[in-house]
Amino acid sequence: MSDGTTISNPVSDAPAMKVAEKAQWPLSYRLQPSKAKPSTIQTFGIGSNNPPPRRWWSHQLYRGPGDKEVEILYSRNKAQSELVAQHFIDEPILGFDMEWPWNDWKKKDLQNKVGLIQIASESKIGLFHIGLHPGKTTEDIIAPTLRRIIESPKIGKVGVHILGADFGRLNRYFCLKPQGAIESSHLYRLVKFGTHKPELVSVKLVSLAH
Repeated sequence: MSDGTTISNPVSDAPAMKVAEKAQWPLSYRLQPSKAKPSTIQTFGIGSNNPPPRRWWSHQLYRGPGDKEVEILYSRNKAQSELVAQHFIDEPILGFDMEWPWNDWKKKDLQNKVGLIQIASESKIGLFHIGLHPGKTTEDIIAPTLRRIIESPKIGKVGVHILGADFGRLNRYFCLKPQGAIESSHLYRLVKFGTHKPELVSVKLVSLAH
């Protein structure tokens, strides 16, 4: 990719399946501090108290032990999706998001109802390009292990508007039974207001920018 990101081939040795483990804290992958670049003035020995410029969020900002980058696993078909999903089946909690065409009502194909499923652990990101998966039914398109992840109540799935948008769409069009949703907006309000303004704790949507 043009930004230097490396996408791994899912057809490598997939990990053996095991029971989901407990979430660990603190995480071994950390957001790296911004490195301010010297300005023209600084090159002449004059200091600057200006803070470093804001950065757009990127998975590349995270690094693990030994400066290890977050790994990206991508799939274009069901067979690849199965191998990719096996990398996440033992995770206790995952980030979860989906994308679909804005004009999804124009076609009845399932690939037009969900174009991309994204899941993420601390060290890996899984991109399931459902829009490219051949087939006409849920069984044709959704890999068994990916379905297990989506329907497992023991694997938390964290996202914004995850119940109403993502899980609702998977149920409506793919007849899946998603479980384990954790609404990011509720978590944000719980942390921000829970101790001193509990009346403000709700599931009302909050922008990801917060």
